[in-house]
Amino acid sequence: MRITKLAPLFVTASAALGCIACQNESMEHAVPVAAPPFPEQQFHMVASVQELMHDMVDPAADAVWDTVGTTITAKGIEDRQPITEAEWREVKGHTVSLIEATNLLAMQGRRLVPAGSQVLDEGNEGVLTAEAGQKLLDAQHETFAKLAYALGDAGQHMLVAIEAKDPKTMLEVGTEMDGICESCHTIFWYPNQVYPSSKNGFTTLDAQQSAKKN
Repeated sequence: MRITKLAPLFVTASAALGCIACQNESMEHAVPVAAPPFPEQQFHMVASVQELMHDMVDPAADAVWDTVGTTITAKGIEDRQPITEAEWREVKGHTVSLIEATNLLAMQGRRLVPAGSQVLDEGNEGVLTAEAGQKLLDAQHETFAKLAYALGDAGQHMLVAIEAKDPKTMLEVGTEMDGICESCHTIFWYPNQVYPSSKNGFTTLDAQQSAKKN
């Protein structure tokens, strides 16, 4: 009786193995079917340049700048720098956020400000209107993108200094970052701002041309 009960099972298993063998042979001779093309990625840009600056770039940059420095008070000179591993990880996180934000800034097609909004400080001397600023951004987007990427490159240098726990280099890179930011602002935010002339005659026009070269 046991043999009788096992026989159907043996037949079933043999048939199954035969099917698998047929399938394998069929697969060897099958013509590969091309996978359907992946649809082109569409980026949905929600934030404007001004919103990215306010909500991502400025907070991250300020956090990095405030990490190292020297403060002179009535009590004496106070040097700031990360001490604990948690503090080093924190400033590294701010730097990574800053670098990634520069990639978002450089994207083609992002509006300067939300529709119907004003540029920050609009109406103050030298500051462009939203309309004028948008036209300038569209006309010179390549320059804007280069400045954004330059800030990202400086952020990469900052990461190296952070990994080395080198506050002196962090200060130097922080100064470089500040110069890049000001160059961009001078071109795209307040290009008509009047700068006081220095003793060597350095004027507003000189400042603008210097910014464009950087």
